[in-house]
Amino acid sequence: MSARLIHRHVTDGVELARKAKLPQTVIDFILQHHGTRLIGYFFHKAKEEAERKSEPPPPDSAFRYAGPKPQSREAALAITQKYHDPASAARTFEELIDSGIESFEVHLYLARSLVGMKRTERAAGHFEQAARRAPMLEEAWTGWAEARLVTDGPESALAIVREGRRQNPHSPQLAVLDADLCLRLHRPGDAVAAFEAALPLLPRNASIRQRLGEVHRDLGHVDAALASLRDAVAVDPTSAPAWNALGMTLGGNGHLDEAEEAFRAAIARDGTDHRYVFNLGLALVRQGRGREARPYFEKTLQLAPGFGAAREELQKLSAERAGR
Repeated sequence: MSARLIHRHVTDGVELARKAKLPQTVIDFILQHHGTRLIGYFFHKAKEEAERKSEPPPPDSAFRYAGPKPQSREAALAITQKYHDPASAARTFEELIDSGIESFEVHLYLARSLVGMKRTERAAGHFEQAARRAPMLEEAWTGWAEARLVTDGPESALAIVREGRRQNPHSPQLAVLDADLCLRLHRPGDAVAAFEAALPLLPRNASIRQRLGEVHRDLGHVDAALASLRDAVAVDPTSAPAWNALGMTLGGNGHLDEAEEAFRAAIARDGTDHRYVFNLGLALVRQGRGREARPYFEKTLQLAPGFGAAREELQKLSAERAGR
């Protein structure tokens, strides 16, 4: 039923446009702006329901917009949102609204255009309209919250995200935004809960596991931090930031040999980040291997000449050598 309602807003929009005697180009835009795109949320929910009942999966054709695919430059621009002139785009969508066509997409596209014009206050209102008309549309809730973050601050943005999560309990983007806002508000415990809610929704996302581990570390939950960070590098062994975060947590808790391995893994994946190189140098110094550490501090300064901490470590090593 929900998919049929979303389908129907296109035909309803066409009917309104014809009653308003709008130009054919506007009617074509309404028909074409979705192309034949899949209504993914409802299709996947129907597949899950079919699997639960051991029934054949539904045909995706029942969950696609009727189209046609964009036939005009205007409709193609709308579907890709590649506007080089957000003011012109905003005028187009405002004209549609003035003509009585207030689908969630028109409000969403107008809000995007207003963001491009840095008119955040007005954009927030149209993101809200999109969210009210299509409560399952994550982008409307995140756009509304991010706009209110600019205009009203994180408390207001968090209230919007929480409302969006009640409408979309399976939205990983809203859960992660919830965590981000909680961190801004210095509520790390709430951030942990939000990241943990996002994990089963994005099980192959190493970044969420890394960030969860870092929050646990800051809270002093060392075992939980290490477990989450080890999960992060297991999920994505190519993630240099995750290896670095693991190394920092290991090193900060006395596991210097394992920290060294983690920092070497981070450098192997990204040798251009001076922090990874510096951290390896520190791990070596703390193991009493200053001679081995020196080249890494020198490399740090090659990558980031203004990084004073590396210069200080080199001075300490030089002083120690002179004192022998």
